[in-house]
Amino acid sequence: MNNQAYAHSSALRTQVYSIVRIAACLLTLAAVLLRFYIPEKRLSLYPAETVYPAIFDYRDGGAGSIATWIDEENSIWHCHKPPHNDIYSCGYSLSWGGEPYEGLNLSKYTTLKVKLAYKGDATRIRVFMRNYNPAYSHPNDGNSAKFMSTMLRVQDLDREISIPLEDLSVIDWWITAYDIPREQALIEFDNIVTAGFDLVEPGDHIINVEKIELVGEWVSAESMYLTIILIWMAILIWEGLSRIYWLQQKAKKEERRLSELLNNYQQLESEKREIENLSNRDTLTQALNRSGLSQKVETIFNSESPAPLVAVFVIDIDFFKSINDTFGHDVGDTTLQKVVNIIQTNMRSEDILGRWGGEEFVLITRVTDLKTALHVANKLRKCIAVHNFEFPDNRQLTISMGLTMSEIGDRFEDVFKRADVALYKAKHTGRNCVKVEIKEEAEHNAKQKGPQ
Repeated sequence: MNNQAYAHSSALRTQVYSIVRIAACLLTLAAVLLRFYIPEKRLSLYPAETVYPAIFDYRDGGAGSIATWIDEENSIWHCHKPPHNDIYSCGYSLSWGGEPYEGLNLSKYTTLKVKLAYKGDATRIRVFMRNYNPAYSHPNDGNSAKFMSTMLRVQDLDREISIPLEDLSVIDWWITAYDIPREQALIEFDNIVTAGFDLVEPGDHIINVEKIELVGEWVSAESMYLTIILIWMAILIWEGLSRIYWLQQKAKKEERRLSELLNNYQQLESEKREIENLSNRDTLTQALNRSGLSQKVETIFNSESPAPLVAVFVIDIDFFKSINDTFGHDVGDTTLQKVVNIIQTNMRSEDILGRWGGEEFVLITRVTDLKTALHVANKLRKCIAVHNFEFPDNRQLTISMGLTMSEIGDRFEDVFKRADVALYKAKHTGRNCVKVEIKEEAEHNAKQKGPQ
């Protein structure tokens, strides 16, 4: 993927992130606003087809309370509770049929709405619900279901009353009678087996139950806000992970690109060194040319640190012009190549060999004494002398060498001049030999000649 394509892809991803965030904002706003317009969740307990109204009392041989139907179909009933009777009450209850412990799960509702008509002298009517839980309830004991209640003022019964379910509380006598632990003495509505009203004040009471209804939210505010938070968290996590992934991909792409650039740089450097090497090499013999030799000499004799002691050899092929004239330049070129090959085979890797011009070569080797330098020179001379160059007339090839040792503070020009003088001596004293010119002799000879 090129940079333009990647930039285009990155722009598209940014647009997607923006669209998702905008959509989430709109959905959040819509959810918050629509919550106020969504109809409430309702459950009618009375009137209802599957509900069974009943009245109850505690007559106790005429001493207790008495409940009778006035109009059972319309849930109008009468309760007589004699004075000085604080124990027995009469009331009205709803059940749903089935087993005594099979009730309704009303935990999703928040409010109980009731509409009653009352005649009598009571000041309050009790609303109750009973919840069955096997942890504390028993199938054969109806009173073991948790008793939760709250009181309604009679003077409020001229209108429909809304009772928050959280206003109900667990009755004390039930907690005491069944020895209920504190953690089980809280209100709960997940299995309501009966609900209704009862009267605890003495007198004659007529009650008409018109409506009992439960109201709640389809989605509670807490659930809705939690869902919104979870959705936003999911969006942010998705966007964050997505951005991390694409950043990693970009980093890998940049790493690959950097690696390619580095490889290209290394290749260019290699090609540069190769070109520089070729430019510093004699095309025929592959020895250093004069330019390449000058660069090597520069590093030895003109560096900031003192120059090391070296031996400098100036080598000349004896009677090379005769070879060219007799056998032609092709044989002459081959001869030069063979001579260089023999020298390179017998010199060390750190030694420097360069073609100075024509059949003349310069060899620089790091030895510290003249004896060793002479040994190197004669070894090379003998290797050339015994080699079969396969000339048509079977002639033997030889070389002449001029040798000198550098000293601290020498310039290469001075050292080369001494070696060249030594070569001149070798060529004029029979050739196929090594002659030496040391600094003291060169200075002495220069003084004897005097100014020219």
